[in-house]
Amino acid sequence: MKTKVANISDFKDENILSVETENSHVVLCKDENGVIFALEDRCSHADVALSGGELKGSCIVCPAHGGAFELGSGKAICMPAVAPVPTFKVIVENSDIFIEE
Repeated sequence: MKTKVANISDFKDENILSVETENSHVVLCKDENGVIFALEDRCSHADVALSGGELKGSCIVCPAHGGAFELGSGKAICMPAVAPVPTFKVIVENSDIFIEE
């Protein structure tokens, strides 16, 4: 199901945006090339919101213990996180951002 979650203008000066749908808590991340990714807004290690973390290259780093996850795949790439986080397909139409849940 395609769900509108934000508009590109919602990012303002930030590259991380927390949004909620009826079914999910999602973190939207805009990388240095302007590509937008969507992941579940929950660290698989500490059950902490990833939206409180920071972007480093093509990863988001959890604010609790520094676990890092690839934006495109959700794969855990840095300890203490070992399990991936779910990702969502992102669709941008005009300036509206949708995810497929």
